[in-house]
Amino acid sequence: MAIKLKLREDAGKLVVTFADQTVKTALEKIPAIDRLQADPFTNGQVLTAALGGVEMLQRLDSNC
Repeated sequence: MAIKLKLREDAGKLVVTFADQTVKTALEKIPAIDRLQADPFTNGQVLTAALGGVEMLQRLDSNC
């Protein structure tokens, strides 16, 4: 199964919407790809939070 994430930029923020959840993260807080590749665990947590965090992960787990 999958969940559908709707991503858009608004006023310098990444806005992620899925189901009844909306998460807004300042674009400058999202790590660049080279930082993600250098330290995927730490920086991946920041990216995961920007995409919906725990709620998104729980939905993914429940859809498996």
